[in-house]
Amino acid sequence: MTSDAPVDARPPGGKTFFGHPRALSTLFLTEMWERFSFYGMRAILVLYLTAAVADDGLAIRESTANAVYGT
Repeated sequence: MTSDAPVDARPPGGKTFFGHPRALSTLFLTEMWERFSFYGMRAILVLYLTAAVADDGLAIRESTANAVYGT
């Protein structure tokens, strides 16, 4: 049995974010921050690997550090 009544796809409470459920904005921002942190830490890794030992780094050549980053 089918009904010809229109279906309301809005979430309970009627709050939407560009037509999507409000919680999707939280999910998006969490994912964005996770990616920002991940790629930021990868860039900091190269700086740490190439820094001098006196500066608390490992003093690895830049080409080797970039290979570690790429791997």
